[in-house]
Amino acid sequence: MTPQRSLFFFSADSAEEQGGKYRLLLDSAKFADEHGFTAVWTPERHFQRFGGLYGSPSVTGAALAVLTKHVSIRAGSVVIPLQNPLRVAEEWAMIDNLSNGRVAIAAASG
Repeated sequence: MTPQRSLFFFSADSAEEQGGKYRLLLDSAKFADEHGFTAVWTPERHFQRFGGLYGSPSVTGAALAVLTKHVSIRAGSVVIPLQNPLRVAEEWAMIDNLSNGRVAIAAASG
């Protein structure tokens, strides 16, 4: 059995770079897609420097859906109490369609 490898973007300091804040995410997703990785995970983080670049996993997921062809797109957390659950379902259904069925999400309580 082939080992499965994924990338998980747990955090990022939004003050680290002034430009190209998502370059590492996008370049890493391309690499993962081209080298047989299983998935790229992005979190939902709010209101702080730690992880503040990842305020919306659906936006990063949509970008990854059109950038990649094979790797699964995963939300490491969708903070449901901060969202309208119907909107979450609608957005992720759209990303699932953009990616041809490569989506999975994890829900977080806060």
